[in-house]
Amino acid sequence: MADRLTQLQDAVDNLLDLMIDSINYIQDKHPHAPITGQPILEAPAPPGAAPKTNGDADSKKEAGDADAPKPETPEAFEAMLREMAKKIVLQEQQAEIIANSLPGLGSSEAKQMKRLAELKIELEDAQRERDEAEKDREAVLDMLTEALKASIKALPVINSKPRSRMELAASSSEDSRYQPPTLQREDAISDLSTYTKLLRQRTLSESSSKMPISLAALSSPQTQTEEDYFNTSTSTSTITTYGPTAEQLRLELDKNTSSSPPTVDPTVPISERSGRRAADYAKRRAEYSRQMAENCITQNGRRLKGRATVQWTRRHCTVYNTALTRPVVDKLADVTRQLKFRACWLGWIWSNFVDDQVVCPDLRQQREDRKASLEAARLLL
Repeated sequence: MADRLTQLQDAVDNLLDLMIDSINYIQDKHPHAPITGQPILEAPAPPGAAPKTNGDADSKKEAGDADAPKPETPEAFEAMLREMAKKIVLQEQQAEIIANSLPGLGSSEAKQMKRLAELKIELEDAQRERDEAEKDREAVLDMLTEALKASIKALPVINSKPRSRMELAASSSEDSRYQPPTLQREDAISDLSTYTKLLRQRTLSESSSKMPISLAALSSPQTQTEEDYFNTSTSTSTITTYGPTAEQLRLELDKNTSSSPPTVDPTVPISERSGRRAADYAKRRAEYSRQMAENCITQNGRRLKGRATVQWTRRHCTVYNTALTRPVVDKLADVTRQLKFRACWLGWIWSNFVDDQVVCPDLRQQREDRKASLEAARLLL
């Protein structure tokens, strides 16, 4: 929206335009009024004075009469005059209102200059506050940047060195996320047995004090062993056991594992959590791999008949593609790719690197019979 002076100038310009338009309309569109009592006289032309033209003057006169504006009727002319007068009056009142709203009409020049000086001082103060706020913003931004840089530097450096497939399988074998549910439950049962043993030992040694038993106290080095207790307490009659029994803990474990897996720390290796040796875990992993191999080549107890190709193997073994079974699937793909053998029985390929007694004992017998028949045919020839 423009300032008041500009609005006043526009109002005056519109008022002048309306006045000029009204004057032009009155001059062009006014109706002709006959003069009463005066006859219309036309002087006769002298003889021989007519110009020698071929009718050009008459045609020009008719064309000039056609271009002249036609007058309005008296009723239409009066209505238009009233409308134009109304517009002129409204525009004049609008200009007057704008002129009355101009500042400084009731104050002198000295008062206006004083007010301008006060406004200038206020503007300088506001600009000073804005500059200070801008400096504070820059300081806070610098502090935040330094804090973020320090946090990023404190983060551990990620080893981006590429690792082979065997290294990935070896590193993920100790991760609880890649464990099958059966191994997770075995870890929990092993921890349960250790806890139960410590509970019994602590209960036997603390039977006289009758104090509650905690897991931290159970793991203390002052715990009396079961062998020492039976060697020293030969005359003990009755011992009161505090805390849940092993059967109650096992039932509680079964109830918890039915809904959700046991909560274990994934950063601690399985061998350290359960106390098992690496050989035991490797043996169980091999058994699990053989079980997955049987599931890969069977469906509802029946062997699958199909072409043993690499694509077929990877498509049907995707469900068992974990850290434990990935080496088995890769071995199957390598053997299939190297031999380029399309067999009707997928179990024949598995028998090249998996124990025949576990996977397909009947195929082993068929292979031995085939070898014997070929040897007999060779001897006959």
